[in-house]
Amino acid sequence: MERRWRAVRKDAGLDWVKPHMFRKTVATLIDRLADKEIAARQLGHSSSAITAEFYIEKDWSAPAVGHILEAFAGPRRHPEPDKYDQ
Repeated sequence: MERRWRAVRKDAGLDWVKPHMFRKTVATLIDRLADKEIAARQLGHSSSAITAEFYIEKDWSAPAVGHILEAFAGPRRHPEPDKYDQ
């Protein structure tokens, strides 16, 4: 199986795809749509901590907080015309 898998990856130009990536993808997808405990059971782990640490992709997205930062900055002020611009 492993020899055939290497040949398929090479022929498709996907040498970088490893079997571990499939496990990580499955774990991440199950975590996002269900939870990490179900992902751990699917992968056969006795602890969801192992699954979370090594298999579930970290979510680096951040919420949109531009409106909070703008409120913190205060109202916008139009710059005073420079006396040299006239």
